[in-house]
Amino acid sequence: MNKVIKRIFRTFAIFIVLLIVASFFLPSKVKVERTKLIDATPSIVYNYVIDLKKWKYWSPWHQLDTTQYNNPNNYSVNTIGTGAKYCWDSQNENVGKGCLTIIDSKQNKYIETLLEFEGMNPSTGKWHFKPLDNNKTEVTWSMEADLGFNPISRYFGLFFDSMIGPDFEKGLNNLNNIVKK
Repeated sequence: MNKVIKRIFRTFAIFIVLLIVASFFLPSKVKVERTKLIDATPSIVYNYVIDLKKWKYWSPWHQLDTTQYNNPNNYSVNTIGTGAKYCWDSQNENVGKGCLTIIDSKQNKYIETLLEFEGMNPSTGKWHFKPLDNNKTEVTWSMEADLGFNPISRYFGLFFDSMIGPDFEKGLNNLNNIVKK
């Protein structure tokens, strides 16, 4: 019996070591990106993204915990443009605790954000607004993150797109519905 337990333990230990070694061959950087054709001009769509207080109208995470978006103490004095910041601390595990800061923007063309979730490396969000005929806009929303050397994070990265991508799609659809009104 003692040999069987040692063999099981040894096999388990080898399996764990192999998982850790394999994780170093997984990508440390991940990206999620979704694009949607929105029925509004770039300036209309841009204004809903550049103003952090307007995220409550379309953000997929607002529906999970509306109390966080309605608290004025969660926002910086300036909620529009570069330097605008929004922080939250939700009891909902799908929302968590973190901050979103607009770090760069070019009117009606581009917005870049820094997303900081507690316990995770910061990630960068980007928005691109491409004008099209008939007052439509191609909107691309992306997020990039560096998972570092943590083997668990790197395995998590394999599912990053499938976990966050549907939220981006929902947010872009919500944004389209809001601007059509």
